[in-house]
Amino acid sequence: MAAQHRVAIISGAERGLGRAIAKKLATNGVIVLPTARDIALSEDVVGELRNSGGQAFAYQLDVTDEESVDRFQIAVEANFGRADILINNAGICIDNIDVPSRADLQIVKQTFDTNLFGAWRLCRAFLPLMLRQNYGRIVNISSAMGQLEAMGCSSPAYRVSKTALNALTCMLAAEASGHDIQVNAVEPGWMRTDMGGTEAPRSAEEGAETPVRLALASEGGSSGCFYFDGRLIPW
Repeated sequence: MAAQHRVAIISGAERGLGRAIAKKLATNGVIVLPTARDIALSEDVVGELRNSGGQAFAYQLDVTDEESVDRFQIAVEANFGRADILINNAGICIDNIDVPSRADLQIVKQTFDTNLFGAWRLCRAFLPLMLRQNYGRIVNISSAMGQLEAMGCSSPAYRVSKTALNALTCMLAAEASGHDIQVNAVEPGWMRTDMGGTEAPRSAEEGAETPVRLALASEGGSSGCFYFDGRLIPW
């Protein structure tokens, strides 16, 4: 499918990595829907993309709100009739100083509601449409902090939510097997964003490179895999 006919949904696209992904996809001719909880922030991204010659449309979306996701899904299907790319980027990390034995379970629940269930809600909304059209690329923004191979004890809510997101990635890839649908997870690296802070070694633009490559991947690409800087990494 030609890039200019693809419709891409990006959650949490108002700043940082999500905004960088939106810019790169728009540059490749994709129709971009950069969502945000505050519609004004989505409109700001859209204005920037359109000023650069891209096609973009603003949408309000709160991934923790089932009704918001439902309204968004109805609007996308009514206005575009398809959803080709889904970037599950919205995420939070609010337990930096915790360890498992002292974790605040309310914070754990809040973290899961965004990092896991937020992505899951969007996949439930748009994977059926991708299956009907026999085309789709889903990219879940994960973290090496969720890898079982080298699991630590800091930020337990964030770590376990990303481990669960990785498991969801594998399950969705299995469900979509036999279709031209690829579902993968990405570790974007430590970036200079609101979450990563100013001391991070890489830019959001660098972090966006692998998610965009997977979003634009041709037929026959990998699915159910975990990537960092274009290479496979262990779960």
